Amino acid sequence: MPMHDFLRGARGNRIPVRIYCSVLFSILAITACGNDFKERKLDNLDGIKAKLAFTCTYEKDHLPALPVEADILFKYARFLEKYNTQKQDEGVFAEIERLYRIATANGHYKASINLQNGMMRRYLHGSSTEMADWAEELIKANIPAGYFLMGLYIKNGSAGIKKDPELALRYFRKAADLGNPDAQYYVGDKLAPIDIAPDVARQMHQCAAEQGHGKAATDLGMDFQLNGIYSKSIKAFQLGVLAGNDISALNLENAFKAPPLIIHYII
Repeated sequence: MPMHDFLRGARGNRIPVRIYCSVLFSILAITACGNDFKERKLDNLDGIKAKLAFTCTYEKDHLPALPVEADILFKYARFLEKYNTQKQDEGVFAEIERLYRIATANGHYKASINLQNGMMRRYLHGSSTEMADWAEELIKANIPAGYFLMGLYIKNGSAGIKKDPELALRYFRKAADLGNPDAQYYVGDKLAPIDIAPDVARQMHQCAAEQGHGKAATDLGMDFQLNGIYSKSIKAFQLGVLAGNDISALNLENAFKAPPLIIHYII
């Protein structure tokens, strides 16, 4: 499982997220990052088809080693970020941003991701086009989250990039194929309807769940439950509990109560 921690959300909120890939699609503030479009030549990823068969890949298998000195700066920035949750000291936020920028400039992909997330949540500052520049650098390094972040910008028409939902979906699928669990969950959710590609959706959600994506595990467990595959449902909910998902915990608790006269409580 990937490590988990807390990054700051909108001022005053604490949001549980992955330590270095913490983008949530519910963040409406992304559109506030600016629409001052910059002429940017993006790869159309024409060979990527969202409905194609999926092979599970873990993100960790596509990540390079981190530069040692930049990692020291990154870890100190994370320390400051964690302990500034309550104080919300603007001076500390400025120092966090400075450290992330230095680490990003020295090839630290986690710092780049957190820097972009902080700007989307508007407690770190910078120009909107910087975000897309950093996402492009991540893509050049074949970091899965780079495709995911660029997909977000394209989907929302933010960070100085023109809105294009179809292209965004191809970027999300590319990120999913490279193992990004957030992308696997998102694309899987799009493919889940019975008339699209539900089998591919289950494979994506399973892969994301195995990497610690709690919502993917919960949705997978509920899908198996509705289809009468109860042993797989329990295993999926267990993955959800490991990821800290309260809905998975509730479903698992109900499954182990004294069984009523309905079959879905029988494992």
